Amino acid sequence: MGETFKFKDTLQENRSFLNRIVVSVLFMMLASLVLVVRLVYLQVVGHEHYSTLSRDNQIKISPLAPARGLIFDRNGEVLADNAATYSLEVIPEQVGNLDHSNVKLGKAGRKRHMGIRPTVRGTAMSPRDHPHGGGEGRQPAGMPGPKSPWGRPTRGYKTRRNKKTNQFIVRRRNQGTR
Repeated sequence: MGETFKFKDTLQENRSFLNRIVVSVLFMMLASLVLVVRLVYLQVVGHEHYSTLSRDNQIKISPLAPARGLIFDRNGEVLADNAATYSLEVIPEQVGNLDHSNVKLGKAGRKRHMGIRPTVRGTAMSPRDHPHGGGEGRQPAGMPGPKSPWGRPTRGYKTRRNKKTNQFIVRRRNQGTR
């Protein structure tokens, strides 16, 4: 039984416990200092900015029209009448391009009155009206390759069939990668 038992070192445990307490107190003091510095900044340095924001938040100016009827003089003639008036206030910084805004606010049918006929997309047509037409919902063109509105294949489809004039072709075009 030559084994030795190591007993608790209470002095070492007390030192480590005190070190932990000191570190945690320093951390709390640092956090409190950060909060106090932020509070001083908000109350003293940023006071003017935040008080202006507060005042602008609490006051909203909205004009109210007086609710009154016709005002007559003693002879029965109308002195004041309630006429419907409209005022439009435009702030250029908020609107941007004023000419575009005015054009955009034109009446319905404006393009038609300018002589521009309505255009219909090929995918919205029926298959007999356009090669891209037909299908359920917004389906792509139901054909294996792109076609012109007349049904001829386009984009890369070889259409040359005249072999008699091949001798007049000096050199072929470069074929791109597909």
